[in-house]
Amino acid sequence: MAQGVTKLKSNPNTKKANNAHKASKNASVTKKGKMAIPPKKKNEVELKTNMKKLSSSINNNIEKEMVGKASSGPLHILKDKDAKGKNSYLHTMDTAVKEIFQEYNPTGWLPNGHFQTIFSTLLDTSNIDSVDYHRHTLLLRDGGNISLDIHNPGKQKVAVICHGLTGGSHESYVRTVVAQLGEDVTSIVVIARGCANTTITSPLLFSAGQTNDLRTAILYIKNLYPDVDLIAIGFSLGANIITKYCAEEGDKCPFKAAVVLSNPWDLYKGTKELEGSYLGLYFYDRAMASSMMALLNLHGHALKETHAEELALINSLKWPTVKQFEDIITCKVGGHPPDFPIPSAEAYCIWASSANYIEKIKIPFLGLNSEDDPIAFKAAWPEPADEYKTSPSNLYKCKANPLVHIYHTKHGGHMAWFEGGHPFSVFRTGPTYSDNYPAPRRWFAKPVAQLVGHLFTDNFAPAPGASEKPVRVFDGDMEWETRDPNLKEFVAYSVLTKGDEIIHGGDESKNNVSQGF
Repeated sequence: MAQGVTKLKSNPNTKKANNAHKASKNASVTKKGKMAIPPKKKNEVELKTNMKKLSSSINNNIEKEMVGKASSGPLHILKDKDAKGKNSYLHTMDTAVKEIFQEYNPTGWLPNGHFQTIFSTLLDTSNIDSVDYHRHTLLLRDGGNISLDIHNPGKQKVAVICHGLTGGSHESYVRTVVAQLGEDVTSIVVIARGCANTTITSPLLFSAGQTNDLRTAILYIKNLYPDVDLIAIGFSLGANIITKYCAEEGDKCPFKAAVVLSNPWDLYKGTKELEGSYLGLYFYDRAMASSMMALLNLHGHALKETHAEELALINSLKWPTVKQFEDIITCKVGGHPPDFPIPSAEAYCIWASSANYIEKIKIPFLGLNSEDDPIAFKAAWPEPADEYKTSPSNLYKCKANPLVHIYHTKHGGHMAWFEGGHPFSVFRTGPTYSDNYPAPRRWFAKPVAQLVGHLFTDNFAPAPGASEKPVRVFDGDMEWETRDPNLKEFVAYSVLTKGDEIIHGGDESKNNVSQGF
C-alpha cells in the first residue's frame, strides 16, 4: 500500500528499542485510572499571567498548524438527500440523538454519581460482553511502542476507540460498546504506551494531550484498511485525546464523526474541582494516582537512565496526588518536543485540555457527559450556545463550535450509567450466581452503537485525510511507514507484530490498576 521508498542513515536508538521489544514478554492486562499533578508554589497573579500567555501560545500554534484549515474554511459535510435540503448534518444530529438517546433511568440502588462510579470499579465483568482481539504492535519513531487490538477485522466500517488512562481493550466500558457495534463493524482499540500489557521501550509515557501516537495509529489503520470509513469513540482521557486530535487535524481529520464519553474537557478546572472536596482529593484523586504509580512501577526501568531524579522524587512521596504525578513525571515525559518538557502541572493541564481546541473541529461531534460525574465535572464542560443556556433539553450545541454537541444526563457517574441489575451482583462468582443476580448494564452502549451506525450510513462527505497514505522509508536496516519521507516528525511506525497474538477481552488486570476510571 505504501507509496515511494526512501533510504536514510541508520538510527541506533530504534534498533535498541526493537531488540528490547523482542526480548520483553507480555504479562497481565492492565486496568484503568487517571492522570496526576504536584503544585509549584506560585502566587495567583503570576499563575494567571502564565495561563494567559500559554493559552495565547496554544491558539497561535493552532493557527499556524491550521493554514488552510481555519474555521472559515469549508466543512467536509454534505447535506442529506432530502430534496428540500432540510436535513443538514446539524439537523440530522439533533434529530438522531433525540430519537436514539432515550431517557436514562439509573439503577435504583446506585442513586448518584459516587455510587455509580465506585460500583464500576468493583463489579466483576469478566463474563459479560467477552470479546477477543487480534493484537498488532507498532514500533514508533522515538523508540516506544503502542498496540492496536482489533476485533472483527476486515469490514468497511471501522470504529477507532481510545480507552481511558491506564485502561485497555479489556475494560468493560470498551467491551460493551464493541459488542453492541455488531459484526459489520471492525473495532480497533488503540492501546496507549505501557497500558494493557504494552511494553514501555523508550523514556516517554502517554498523556492526556499527546496525539502523535493516535496520529501514527491512524496512519497504520488507513494503510491496513484503505478506503474504509472511520468513526472515533473515546472514553475519559481517551475522549480528551480524540477531541484534541480532531481539532488539530481540522479539515484533514480522517474521521467521518466522533463520539466521546465522560470527557474531562478542561483539565485545569477539573483538577480544581477534584481538589476542592474531601472525597475528590482523598478518594478519587488517590485512586487515580495509585493506578498511575502502579503503571510507573511496572515500567519505570525505561526512565531510569534519563529521569532517575524524577523517579526518586515521586517514589519518596507516600501518597502522591494526581497533580504531583503530573508535575514530577508527566510534565517531563508526557510528549514530544517542542511541547515537552512543560514547566508545571497547571501549564500541562491548559495545554492538554481539549476544551481549548474545539472551535477547530470540522466533523460531526458528540460528547456524552453526566451531571453527577465526580471526575469529569460539569463546571469543566464547554459552554453552551446562548440559545441553549435556559433550555430544558438534554442536548446542546457548544458556543465555541455548533458542530460540537453535548448530550448530558442528570445521573450516570463517570463512564458508568448503570441501569437495572441486582445489588448482589457485586459478589458474582460463577455462572449460576450470575444468572440469579444479574449485573447492571451500561445504558450508553446501545444508543452509542446505534448513533455510530447512523453516522456510518449518513451522507457525509469523507474528510480529505481519509485518503492519506504513508510512504515507506528505510533508515539503515529499519523500515518505516511515515507521512514525512525525511523522517523529521514523530508520526512514523515499523510493524512488530501483526495480529498473531490473541487478546481475550474478558481478562481483568491484577496489577493494582483501578478499572472503570
